[in-house]
Amino acid sequence: MKATAQATRDTKADSLLKVLAASRTDADRIRLYGELAEHHILKPDENKADIDKAEAYLYKADRLLAERPVQEAGAYLLLVKSYLAKEKHQLANGKALVLKALEMLKAGSDQLLLGRAYLGVADYYGFSEAEEAKEKIRWTELACQALARCADSIRYAGVVVNLAELYNVVGNNKQALTLLDQVIPLYHRHQYKRLSGVYMVYGSVYEELNDDKKALSYFLLALKEARAANDTSFVLCQMNNRIGSLMINAREFESGIPYLLEALRIALKFKDANAVLTVLYNCVNAYVFLNKPEDALNLLRSLPQQYVTAPPKECVAIVPFCYMYVYARMKNYALAEQYAGRVAVLIETAAVSLHEKANCYSILFRIYLAQQKLDQASLYMKKMDSAAHVTGDREYAKTVTHMQFRLDTAQSRYQQALVNLIKYHKISDSLYTLENKKQLSELQLTYETEKSKNEIKLRDQDILMLNQKNQLQKSTLEKATLIRNITATGVVILTALLALVYHLFRLKQNRNKTIETQNTQLQRLVSEKEWLVKEVHHRVKNHFHMVSSLLELQSSYSGDNQNPVSMAIRESQSRIQSMSLVHQKLYQSEESSDIYMPEYIYELMDYLRDSYGIRNQVRFALDIEKISLHHRFAVNIGLIINEAITNAIKYAFPASNEALIRIALKVEGGSDLVLEIADNGTGMSPVLPGSSGAGMGMDLLKGLTEDMGGQLHITANDGMHIHISFQLPQ
Repeated sequence: MKATAQATRDTKADSLLKVLAASRTDADRIRLYGELAEHHILKPDENKADIDKAEAYLYKADRLLAERPVQEAGAYLLLVKSYLAKEKHQLANGKALVLKALEMLKAGSDQLLLGRAYLGVADYYGFSEAEEAKEKIRWTELACQALARCADSIRYAGVVVNLAELYNVVGNNKQALTLLDQVIPLYHRHQYKRLSGVYMVYGSVYEELNDDKKALSYFLLALKEARAANDTSFVLCQMNNRIGSLMINAREFESGIPYLLEALRIALKFKDANAVLTVLYNCVNAYVFLNKPEDALNLLRSLPQQYVTAPPKECVAIVPFCYMYVYARMKNYALAEQYAGRVAVLIETAAVSLHEKANCYSILFRIYLAQQKLDQASLYMKKMDSAAHVTGDREYAKTVTHMQFRLDTAQSRYQQALVNLIKYHKISDSLYTLENKKQLSELQLTYETEKSKNEIKLRDQDILMLNQKNQLQKSTLEKATLIRNITATGVVILTALLALVYHLFRLKQNRNKTIETQNTQLQRLVSEKEWLVKEVHHRVKNHFHMVSSLLELQSSYSGDNQNPVSMAIRESQSRIQSMSLVHQKLYQSEESSDIYMPEYIYELMDYLRDSYGIRNQVRFALDIEKISLHHRFAVNIGLIINEAITNAIKYAFPASNEALIRIALKVEGGSDLVLEIADNGTGMSPVLPGSSGAGMGMDLLKGLTEDMGGQLHITANDGMHIHISFQLPQ
């Protein structure tokens, strides 16, 4: 591919040389020498030989210009010399040259060169300071005004897209959208196909406007266009990373990871260290959210060593942070702490944003709290509190309050822990309420906007219809003048027919307007109902969380974790958590009443592992079909699984056994749903539910099964085996 690109560049130079050999005027030769110099300066991967050639061509052009001065040709040579100075990092000289060229071009008529000169000045400004960004935009706007007056529409459109991107960077997204909407028809009119860059700017604007759905659609469109054009450049890395990151933010982890891995592959191919480490962090974050820390660890270990040992200065904290993050998620706090000290130093000394620091503080707090190093945990809680005060971010404030609750509980300050727990739930509720109000306001605005559009549309239709009626009446009168022998009866009949048609048309129009209004109102009521239902589920989940936290406080007062009271409290907590998870899924889901069972059961298992501290002692084998059930059935199944696993943990496994619990949920016969729970424990003579000697757990299994209209079978060969079948609900 590199050889092909080089051949293309040589072909262009050869073509210019042929035209130069055939040219007859000094003005043409000056321009062609300038174009040859510009070609060698701006072509990719230029070397010293290219720079030498450019200087030689400029020398020849200067000699001709000295003999026959041409103002615009001289201005063009100054512009090319400014490119050369910038390439040689002589920035002050380059800027002086382009400003001199600009003054000469203002008095001329070449708007294309004038626009290029404005862009040349804009290139000397960046975004490190607000005033610099303002100047960069001002010069780019002047370039757009000049190029709008020349015949090169595609070049003009490209600069407009560049200006829209600048507006996006400084937060002026409304103006950016206006420019993009203006330039798209221009590209279509010239049948210009390479629009991936335009779509990327569209996506960036909508991402800044928090419209992730539109942003994702434009990024996907940009990627499609780039692939169709056989683009293999580094921009594909940026596209895949933006798409994957948006999908992860939308909790579409399985869909987002392939895009992130493709972005990482391209970054490694181009050996761009900043991109490699940035995308790596996004991949690790996605795997952790997907509860696949082992996959994240394997990805980290596969990273080439040069990115670990010699990362760029701005990315120096990423690799140790990722290791710390993954080990903390795996609850291997000893290994996590090995990276924690290094991360703590790097985030305070390297160029790390406050948001990134806050993420680190939260994980460092968790690591030290889990190891009962309360002084260090308290230190990072205070740092998080400081970040919350600086930013005023209520999400940070919520996190700090939860940290305080956990730290107070660890220090046996139960009264203060309860105060902080209540405060945490108040902040959570207020944030959720604010989000709902925002969504409701947006819906109301959309409703009012659509209503106004419909009213304007109806008025326009009325005016158009009246104009048509007037034209028809005028035509009728003219015809009546020409055809005087038409009888009065015919005129009356024609007028009656016209009135009837018009009347029917008006009736139909009014009826359609009424139907549209009713549909809009119904849609609004449905949306409000869905929000209310989600609000109920959210508050139920919070109340369950409150009860669970109170039980945790009570357990702390009970002393030994293995005494009967503590064990009973822990069992009650796990039952409450299984019901709380259902309500959490309901208010997070777009569906109002269905629970996706694989995700629910996996999260329930993860909770039980942590609750009983058996993550490394008991292995779970799950075989859950991809089905969704009504939340009533999901609660019952969750409680049944909770009771069965709790029973197995308490009684089934001596210390010498390799513990295994199998859980399967399958559809059989097209209409029956079967739940099987089995362990490889010591087994026991099953006490049938309802019989003498049966405990609360067995009676609860029976009651929950009967509530679903199912049948319960328990056997005790080579461990306990529970088989429950019931009719699949429609």
